[in-house]
Amino acid sequence: MVAGAIDADTLVEQACETVGLDDFGAPSYRAGLDHLVDSLNGEAELNDLGRASATRMVSTILVDRLRIEEWVRTHPDLRNERIERPIVIVGMSRSGTTALSQLLGQDPALRSLMRWEAMAAVPPPEPETWRHDPRYLATVEADAMSDAVMPGLKALHHDPPDGPVECNQLFAHELQGSVFWTAFRVPSFFRWTSDADLTDAYDYHHRVLQLLQSRMGGTWNLKGPQHGVTMETLRRRYPDAVLVATHRDPAVCCASTASLIAYLHGVSSERAQPQAIGRMAYDFITRCADGLVADAARHPGDDATLHVAYGQLVRDPLAIVRTLYDQMGRELSLEAERAMTEHVEQRPHGKYGVHRYRATDFGLEPGILEERFREYREVFDVDSGAPRDRGMDRDDQRLGEAR
Repeated sequence: MVAGAIDADTLVEQACETVGLDDFGAPSYRAGLDHLVDSLNGEAELNDLGRASATRMVSTILVDRLRIEEWVRTHPDLRNERIERPIVIVGMSRSGTTALSQLLGQDPALRSLMRWEAMAAVPPPEPETWRHDPRYLATVEADAMSDAVMPGLKALHHDPPDGPVECNQLFAHELQGSVFWTAFRVPSFFRWTSDADLTDAYDYHHRVLQLLQSRMGGTWNLKGPQHGVTMETLRRRYPDAVLVATHRDPAVCCASTASLIAYLHGVSSERAQPQAIGRMAYDFITRCADGLVADAARHPGDDATLHVAYGQLVRDPLAIVRTLYDQMGRELSLEAERAMTEHVEQRPHGKYGVHRYRATDFGLEPGILEERFREYREVFDVDSGAPRDRGMDRDDQRLGEAR
């Protein structure tokens, strides 16, 4: 083995030693682990921070999977937990999914997935104590220190410790999904997981949600751009889900996604590769856009799928929420509306800085993007943003990047 290389078997053995358990459940996770480690060692060109971060991330996931399997084994009643009518935001990355999920997360009647519980699910949180839970407090401390390690990241993307996180993170328990290739340059793993059947990943996603809601219930408020690629798998796993698609010009989403990935790869890797990052972002956004178009064609007039325009979300977020609740048949309580209003008012422009980006910095030609995503814009009545290539449109400038 090359000196300093990450070893999958060692990570598995250390995880078992850490918790004194050895049952990872179904062996389906191992294929993802091997693909990821091979790509980390062979392609990521990790610096010391990147190697430590990758090792810690994978180790944390393996430990959590062991604990989840043990908890499920000793609490067989979890099988009776029903995930009923979850709200799942399925728009492309950088299309307003984070802004909308954080708004909905202000409603005490909804149950959002927190960053810390996505990576440390056992024991399941309880409403009376979760704000004092050591796992939550550790996330608060890490968030306070993040500017020192990754200055400027909050201007691109910020998931506060007490706010919703992408539920795609639960795919990580199957060593699948976007959480890895956004943080580390692993192109082979990206191609493999993009083409993989994520049925097992969605099953584990469901298992973790069952566990997490067992002591802290509520209708789930979930979001993840990756769902756009796997809409039929999502629908099979959650047949009564309310799907909310946020819509923005995919050309702009490509550039913004590339900018975020470039920042994260710059932290973890020895060498920048903006052109390769541009191709990866283009590939991912293309898959998301095509997936949403295909889903609309397969399910015309689907009342379970609601649509939100990015520009309208940024200009009048409370109006969008009122419309969504009316469409979902949910009551928007005065308490929830007040909390949402306060949330919007506490997000002034430039609070964490301004996110600027240009498609051409990543080898993305505006004219090509304009043509490639024409069908998406026509199907969902989305205005074009590609020709400007100015990095931010008026909506971004008003409230910062509504991710």
